[in-house]
Amino acid sequence: METLRHEESLGSNATIMYAKGYYAVLDCEEGLYYVAFLEGQALKKFRKWKSEFVLKKKRVLDDP
Repeated sequence: METLRHEESLGSNATIMYAKGYYAVLDCEEGLYYVAFLEGQALKKFRKWKSEFVLKKKRVLDDP
């Protein structure tokens, strides 16, 4: 994971994706492409994660 985080930090925008035991560092456009074609259980899991992520993000207070 540390190597992936380092690779991600080299680009201005990147996405780390995980599937079946494998990780990938993708640019945002390629990551969005894969998300656009999710189906079934994978789509349900993504929607649940997104909802939880948004709720957590809204709870974080800005630290001036």
